[in-house]
Amino acid sequence: MNKKAQGEIFGMALFFVILVIGILVFGKMTALKDSQKGDELQTGKYKIMAEGTINTIISMDTGCVIERDKSSVKDLILFCIENSFYNDDVSIDCGGSIGTIPACKTARNMINDSLWKAFNSTKGFGTIPFIFEMDIPANPDSQFSNKTFKNTGIDNDKEKVKLFLRRNGYKKAPSGLITWATADRPIQMELFLYYK
Repeated sequence: MNKKAQGEIFGMALFFVILVIGILVFGKMTALKDSQKGDELQTGKYKIMAEGTINTIISMDTGCVIERDKSSVKDLILFCIENSFYNDDVSIDCGGSIGTIPACKTARNMINDSLWKAFNSTKGFGTIPFIFEMDIPANPDSQFSNKTFKNTGIDNDKEKVKLFLRRNGYKKAPSGLITWATADRPIQMELFLYYK
């Protein structure tokens, strides 16, 4: 009878140990789900911000009429791609106080300046590390092929910058690849925002 009572006590103790372990595992899984949900919301917020930033920048007015009713950064990029050959920049007459400007260089500068103002100032979103990639894969000699803009200042090699940011606890939120057709080849853009 004594052994039977010891077996029942051991069984009850084992039951409670298993129950406590189950509660701990369930609690940990629930906490992980909540933190993953928080991470997903944070990443989603930055992805929306990245995509919206690209769309805003390419829709921005340049102050220069490129063609009738066309004056956006996207129109300036298209003008540059269609009218410049190899690494030569093409000029466009904006008239008035602006005068003649190099189309390709002006478009690149407007993109870079806009990104810097948005992600490196107290007036914009604050300081957020970013890498903006732009490419025309079918035309490696274009003024917009294999261009990278970033605010990290760590290194010129974007892969080293990405590795540095990951090692320092930053999470990446890409805008997603934005592609639009030019006269005969597509241009691709993607903005990566990094956050903790």
